[in-house]
Amino acid sequence: MYDDDGTLIGAIGVEQRLAQVSEYLGQLEISPSSTTFILERNGDLVASSVEDPPFALVDGVAERLNVLNSPNAVIAEVSRMISDQYGSFISIITDQQIKLLLAGETQFVRIAPWKDESGLDWLVVTAIPASDFMAQVDANGRTTLWLCVGALGLVTVFGVYSSRWITRPISRLRLASRAIAEGQLDQTVKNGGFIDEIDELGHSFNQMASQLKTSFNSLEKRVQERTAELE
Repeated sequence: MYDDDGTLIGAIGVEQRLAQVSEYLGQLEISPSSTTFILERNGDLVASSVEDPPFALVDGVAERLNVLNSPNAVIAEVSRMISDQYGSFISIITDQQIKLLLAGETQFVRIAPWKDESGLDWLVVTAIPASDFMAQVDANGRTTLWLCVGALGLVTVFGVYSSRWITRPISRLRLASRAIAEGQLDQTVKNGGFIDEIDELGHSFNQMASQLKTSFNSLEKRVQERTAELE
């Protein structure tokens, strides 16, 4: 801090431990098995989301770890593959997305350069195993399967009730027609359903049955009168 004349008044220092950055990365909920780490251009590890510290104690003195020597297998192997593919960490100047095979499992890796006005020049690397994506896909598949089973059950139940609803008035027409054929002319069917065509058919049947009954009664009456005349 300086006064108006440019004379130094005092200084303020702020300490930021790399372990705090690691704690922050560990709290990020990217995916169940993802690994995030930050490294400098020379390969020194800044922080990571894993429990292993980003430094090593040598004779009681903390020394920065190189990502290639990290005790975490994912960080070490992913860093080695990135270095082999791009030649060095310095050559990566834009966001990169690559797919790597690590221990028989596919890893989707995103590399994001990060700079600030204070001169920090880091790479932020996130590795997500394909199994994390497949777990969500499998969960969605099971949900879809149960929804399909439920929909099929509802359609089946609806189909059964719909078929009964449609066939019931047709069955009444069939029974009434059989009764008329057997000489039971006093037959009618109940209308008032929700299918206009079947209601119209039932109305026509009732008219036919009524006319048939009237004609039969008239014929029977004439036969009786003719029989009386002959006697």
